[in-house]
Amino acid sequence: TERGFWAEYFQGKRVLNRGIGGDCISGMINRVQPIVDGRPKAIFIMGGANDLLFSKISNEKLLQQYERLLDIIARETPRTRVYIQSLLPHNEAFMKGKNARFAEFNALLRAMAERRGLTFIDIWSGMQRNGELPEEYTFDGIHLKAAGYAVWIEKIRPYVK
Repeated sequence: TERGFWAEYFQGKRVLNRGIGGDCISGMINRVQPIVDGRPKAIFIMGGANDLLFSKISNEKLLQQYERLLDIIARETPRTRVYIQSLLPHNEAFMKGKNARFAEFNALLRAMAERRGLTFIDIWSGMQRNGELPEEYTFDGIHLKAAGYAVWIEKIRPYVK
């Protein structure tokens, strides 16, 4: 998220990027207060990839942390629309076997979003080929090239108002 030029992609819209490369859900929880203090109209969340890549946290425990983040947002700025974005696939050469966990977590995110009445945006399906991120979308197996961002932008464009 951090590497995206979101304000440029959505010119004419007031877009602030609060993504931090390498961040995890607990870091997002620790940084959410100034964001909700601004009473944003919408928050687009993509989180959990680094947790799943670099820790042994269970999907269920990670989902609990994610829900804690959503609880803070709902309590502090209840009129803010929250959009849950799926995790993106990566190239299996980058981290073998992690895409299966990402797909499982995406299913949990989709169910949680539905249960909470939030919008789930499936970016995964538009980016994956044979269950992984194709080379034309990435320069290192996980971080996106312009072509990858183009897919992401088109998936969220209908929700950026």
